[in-house]
Amino acid sequence: MAIICVSSVVSASSPNTFRPVSWIAFTEVFGGFSKEFYDSYNENFPLHENYDEIKQIYQLYYILVHFIMFGESYGKRIDEILNYYVSK
Repeated sequence: MAIICVSSVVSASSPNTFRPVSWIAFTEVFGGFSKEFYDSYNENFPLHENYDEIKQIYQLYYILVHFIMFGESYGKRIDEILNYYVSK
């Protein structure tokens, strides 16, 4: 079993290589957490006003990894994300 630990000091105003918003987007790929969790997160680290518009880009990475690991069952979601951005 591999355990991955990300330890960094993150503030809304400092640049960093780990973007917490990508983790938030990941949590929403497979059902997510409670509304209270997301409200608390947003209170401490406000999401960008167009988060709903860009979160699929962050989610695409995780879905592609699952596509490679587990196969075509993730293909439809990849197509949906790509079509969403192509049609804009």
